[in-house]
Amino acid sequence: FMRKGKGLLLSVLIVCLLSTKISYCNEIYEIDSNSYNNAISPLAKYVDSAYCDFYISGGYAYCEGSVDGVSGVTSTKLVLKFQVLNSGEWKTICTWSKTGGNSCSMRDKKQVVTKGHSYRLYCEATAKTETVIVKSVTRNY
Repeated sequence: FMRKGKGLLLSVLIVCLLSTKISYCNEIYEIDSNSYNNAISPLAKYVDSAYCDFYISGGYAYCEGSVDGVSGVTSTKLVLKFQVLNSGEWKTICTWSKTGGNSCSMRDKKQVVTKGHSYRLYCEATAKTETVIVKSVTRNY
């Protein structure tokens, strides 16, 4: 009888932890692409689309990104992290952040780059309590 009681208590605790996660924690989806669109691959509940990219010209990287919430979303946040590949690990060298209503975007964010390195743009696109992570392709300079 005691074993059954402990099992029930454990089940209740697990259910409480799960419901807590749903209520308070940010859901995070990491996408292996530089863009996400809910119409093409429905995954997120609040993020309708997310995008980031950059190009290199004249010793500078020009970065951009955007996030759109689904209808009814009133708070979005966009975090762009420009990263360099250093000893096999991505290191953030510059971060830009912006908040918005139903959507949020940034364009022409500029960062100095040096020859002989690999770069990418890492983007955290948040709508309400949900974040979709998208990453640009790696570009060598």
